[in-house]
Amino acid sequence: MFNLDPAVFTSRATISLGALEQNLTRVRAHLTGQKIMAVIKGDAYGHGLLPAARAFARAGADYLGVAQLAEALALVREWGEPPVEGEALAGHPALPPVFSWIYTPDSDLGPALKAGIELSVGDTWMIEAVARAACGYRPHGAGPLEWG
Repeated sequence: MFNLDPAVFTSRATISLGALEQNLTRVRAHLTGQKIMAVIKGDAYGHGLLPAARAFARAGADYLGVAQLAEALALVREWGEPPVEGEALAGHPALPPVFSWIYTPDSDLGPALKAGIELSVGDTWMIEAVARAACGYRPHGAGPLEWG
């Protein structure tokens, strides 16, 4: 997955996956029907994308949020791998919906849509990119998609 070179990234934090689960459970106890997205971008801020994702899923996160499309694809791809040591006792939960918000106009969104990844749409080019990926690409030189 993501390797952070310890020679370059000298800071380190040891995170208790149980604490992540407990914190989310406590937050949920104060809510009344709202959905929770656990944001785990940047390799879960350096704490490990997959272990953090599984911890939040066990605690009932409604969504997992990642910034980069590559992170979303990696998470979906690696979700089926056996849990790392220390996670096996807590079980292997179902993958909550994954949401990603950063991609470029030339990103191939087809694999993301096929994997069920939800994508942000904050501009008209994004609407068109998602529509092209969902419906197949138009021939080169075709104009904007028609809506209505």
